[in-house]
Amino acid sequence: MKKLLLFLPMFFLLGGCYPYTEVENMDILTSVYVDKTDEDIRLGGGVANVRSFSDSMAEDPVSLISAEGETLENAIQNLYQSADHELFFGALRAVVVGEGLAKDGTERFLRYLDAQPRLRRSTAVFVTDGDLEEILEYKAINDFSAGFAADSIITTLYEEKQMRYTSIGDVMYAFSCGDAGYSVPHITVENDVMRVDGYALFTGGKMVGYTNNPSLLFFTVNGAVQRHLLGATPLITRLMTRSVTPEVQNGKLHIAARFVFAAETDSGAPVSAAQCKALEKKLQAQVEAALAYSKKIGCDYLELYKSRMAQSRADFDMEQWNALLPEMTYTVQVSVRAR
Repeated sequence: MKKLLLFLPMFFLLGGCYPYTEVENMDILTSVYVDKTDEDIRLGGGVANVRSFSDSMAEDPVSLISAEGETLENAIQNLYQSADHELFFGALRAVVVGEGLAKDGTERFLRYLDAQPRLRRSTAVFVTDGDLEEILEYKAINDFSAGFAADSIITTLYEEKQMRYTSIGDVMYAFSCGDAGYSVPHITVENDVMRVDGYALFTGGKMVGYTNNPSLLFFTVNGAVQRHLLGATPLITRLMTRSVTPEVQNGKLHIAARFVFAAETDSGAPVSAAQCKALEKKLQAQVEAALAYSKKIGCDYLELYKSRMAQSRADFDMEQWNALLPEMTYTVQVSVRAR
């Protein structure tokens, strides 16, 4: 029954004002992958096996479709020529990009997807260094396809304020700003378990780094939550206030960042002053490391530019901003209070 319910949105997507096409005459993509090797572009996806309602209860409800080409255009053409039916992107839940293409440049491919009829801009984007077909074939206990599984993982973590969710719409916004920095969840499958293990870092359409530093959230997600284990005591910190102030003087960029967190325990036991101090030291080190890495790779994956644009959008220039990052200086203040 759960599998059947998961497919209902797809049938509604096929109704309404969209030109009517029988379900059995469409290949409904739930996930798409793309990568670049030394020889060619690899492109494919997971197609829902829903020729009828009974098919949604099948043991293997998703089939893989794939193609290769010397160029992205060739790969796309070969994918369409390999499909049994018209490809439908309106039910897409995840886009998985291999690191080969991520480092070479994703913009053409993501703009191609964004132009597809009925594509949801809220579709989640991931990067992986793992085997793409293994990831697309992954089937979680409570999700019938890898696309739904990956989307469920990142959505749950984002709703709990523990991970960053990056959608096609987020990436399109970054493209509209020029070569803006941003982060994309990095996903893998190990020992038959899918998990998000960090973030791929981008400037414009190219991946330029990787991090698993959780303080990335403090800059990009309001109310960010982090779990800690001090000795044998599990603790939670929740971001209460954030202040990021960029200043440019004499061609030099300085970032003044201040974060205030509330600390609590799952059990409701009081948090001591000593525990708050230990958390302050840990969080301070994380934030400073995130800023240091941004400076090292010259990538504004913390999206500091948004604070600068808020000061003066009219004269903001992304190219000039990025040029300031390698010599950026910063000061960080972190406070942790018992809740």
